[in-house]
Amino acid sequence: MRKTKKLLSLLIAIIITLSIITACDSNEESTTPEQSTPAQSTPAVRTSDDVKPDETDSAPDETEPRKQDSNPDESEPYVPELTPTGDAKGLLWEVSDEDTTIYLLGTIHLLNDVVFPFDQQLTNVILSSDLVVFEADFGDEEGLMYLQMAMMYDEGDRLSDHISGDLFAQVVEIYELLYGAGIGIAEIIEGFKPWALSSEIMLHTLSFSEELALMQGGAIDASVYLTAIEAGISVTELEGWVFQADLFNSFDDDIMEEYLQTNVDFFFAALEGSPEADEEFKIMSDWMRAWAERDVEGFETAFEKDLLEDDPFSYALLDLRDPLMYEYVLALMNEFEGQVLIVVGAAHMVGEGGIVARFIADGYEVNVVDFDYSTSLNT
Repeated sequence: MRKTKKLLSLLIAIIITLSIITACDSNEESTTPEQSTPAQSTPAVRTSDDVKPDETDSAPDETEPRKQDSNPDESEPYVPELTPTGDAKGLLWEVSDEDTTIYLLGTIHLLNDVVFPFDQQLTNVILSSDLVVFEADFGDEEGLMYLQMAMMYDEGDRLSDHISGDLFAQVVEIYELLYGAGIGIAEIIEGFKPWALSSEIMLHTLSFSEELALMQGGAIDASVYLTAIEAGISVTELEGWVFQADLFNSFDDDIMEEYLQTNVDFFFAALEGSPEADEEFKIMSDWMRAWAERDVEGFETAFEKDLLEDDPFSYALLDLRDPLMYEYVLALMNEFEGQVLIVVGAAHMVGEGGIVARFIADGYEVNVVDFDYSTSLNT
């Protein structure tokens, strides 16, 4: 029970590192955006025209969301070049009113051959959307630079000032195993905060499991993002990297030290091939399979969100964010006309306080999307 609770906390936070890996390269010069808050009333919209190589982001378009036609020849329907569709169905719900249909895609912030490629139905839902909304915009270079800088201590501050000597030595040992001794590993990691190191260590830990081996550039969210951008579909965010970075930096040293210690313990357990590590890998595999099969009940059973009620770290990552996300999605329902796809962690969709339950409590009919392979591409 305790291990499951710890594991849930770890997985929820993995997006921080995966986002850095899957998004565009950071700028060489740092910038400091203004503080942001989640659930903005007017989304900033990005289209395929905004994502170009060798250019930094300009101010996002604040105009009404619209679908971008990427086909220069209007006589032929535009079909983007996609990875051939597979079997992964995704945790997908549908809710609508008289002029708006919202699809709720609960994701796992990882990518492997269990959850990708997507099946034809999920691919069609992405391509037929007028707007796709993510937790944070993978093309926001300024926000990603803020996130990267937030992972590091200010000059004069050091990791060893915030964690025990024993834990610091364990972290050094891990990084020497990963990158080699004698290259100044200890001095390098002194500059990074526990939550940044924790996420990277967790990603390396997953490599010990053949079933959980990740694809390069891998997060379900990022794959949906690239599909939408390539198809010329408008995208936006409901929180942003600045909000997420500030959230992680809001935790006190005790919580962050415990989080790092849990990751370190999991790494060494996986390295030794312990039964405890195998059990935790199985839990994550169950999540993956439930996601791929659109088994909502199975995912909720394996996830056990209720275990996290008394965990302050998970409370901030879930319970405090769920209602803000819901208010944002509800505002879109009331103000936007057309089809919207919401792409956020599945943990925010399920449970009594999740987005799905909140829609139902407000009188909306929410349905898990039936398997239907007859849907044609929106042309």
